[in-house]
Amino acid sequence: MNTKTISLISFFIFVLTFFSCSQKKEIELEDYKGLITSLVNSCEQTIARNNNLVKDINAIRTKMILMTYDPQSRKTSLEMIPLFKKANLKTNQIDDLLLNTLNEIINKEEGINNWLKKNSVTQTTSYDSFYRLKKIDSPKWTTKMLGVDSEESINRAENLRVSLLNYRDELILAIADSVINYKNQLQIITIENLSSFEGFKSYLEKIDHLNKFELLEIYEELTFPKEIPFSDKNILWNQKVFQNQPLIGAISTLNYYRNKIRIAQLLGAKTFWSRIDKPLKPLYEYQE
Repeated sequence: MNTKTISLISFFIFVLTFFSCSQKKEIELEDYKGLITSLVNSCEQTIARNNNLVKDINAIRTKMILMTYDPQSRKTSLEMIPLFKKANLKTNQIDDLLLNTLNEIINKEEGINNWLKKNSVTQTTSYDSFYRLKKIDSPKWTTKMLGVDSEESINRAENLRVSLLNYRDELILAIADSVINYKNQLQIITIENLSSFEGFKSYLEKIDHLNKFELLEIYEELTFPKEIPFSDKNILWNQKVFQNQPLIGAISTLNYYRNKIRIAQLLGAKTFWSRIDKPLKPLYEYQE
């Protein structure tokens, strides 16, 4: 999802919140339905994007397995598959956290369990029609659970943010540590190297890491400051992201974060793939 799309979603959410809180009775019903339709389309796009990312990751996994049958690629593919599985496990775990949080908000608003369902094997997401949600414009439980409604909601949002940061660090270490460069030098990366973007960038440049561009992209993709600028002051990140956000907005936002972790995972998967020796034969020849 690009910046323009995100900004458009944010605008729609702002308008919907404004209408739902103060002036819904004063706007035309058709305009309101049109706004809902636009938000529903945005939600469907974020979920479709997530499923496409997962399919791309699964395709790389299949190729890596096929390469174990090739005599030239076997050794390096067997070395990369455990790393791929480790990154996959960590990504699925943080994705479960985001999905469970989203389903809990929907359950509180609608009384529906597991409205979004994820296939445990393929990791693709399915869902019922958004139009079944009767409180699609209600901000009540998004604010209560993740806004600045109480100490409990602030702590829950902070746990979510910290979990994303921990995932970022674990993924980077799984991809980057103990890599041999073109000079046959072992490149070591530790958690201490990840304390800041500029520090990490400087260290990668110093050791001339083979995957420094991919690693920096992952770092940026999965970095979420605790406070963000708003007007003339800083506010807690969850105040801007979740406070008074309607249910349809929460669905888009949490799926947006799910997409960010899959984008990072895909970058990692492509990095593992790039370290496997080229096969002697086309991969399709190894398929049954």
